[in-house]
Amino acid sequence: EPGLVSSEYGATSLARLAGRESGAYTAFNAGLRAALSRSFEGQIPGTSTPEDVANACLEAATAEPAPTRVVVGAMAEELIRLRSALGDLGWDGMLETMYPRPEPEGVSNARPKSASR
Repeated sequence: EPGLVSSEYGATSLARLAGRESGAYTAFNAGLRAALSRSFEGQIPGTSTPEDVANACLEAATAEPAPTRVVVGAMAEELIRLRSALGDLGWDGMLETMYPRPEPEGVSNARPKSASR
């Protein structure tokens, strides 16, 4: 359970958004591009490196007994703590602040209070 990993995954994800700079989801794609850049380029404190994950996997694979789960890095520890503390609604609410909601241009991203889960 590595949490966020500073790696080429972000660049690969961003490349898949290329050519989608116009249309109904222009604002969403721009927001997603910004969120992915922050998440995978090491701009968020506590992200792990691919080497951190590889070392944790090697250590787990050679441990007796092998652990069922391995938490790698401060970000992973914090995400696990938050997930437990916030519950489903709180967790979903937090994720909604991190990534944009896909809605066509001209439609507000704001959800009416009565529509919340």
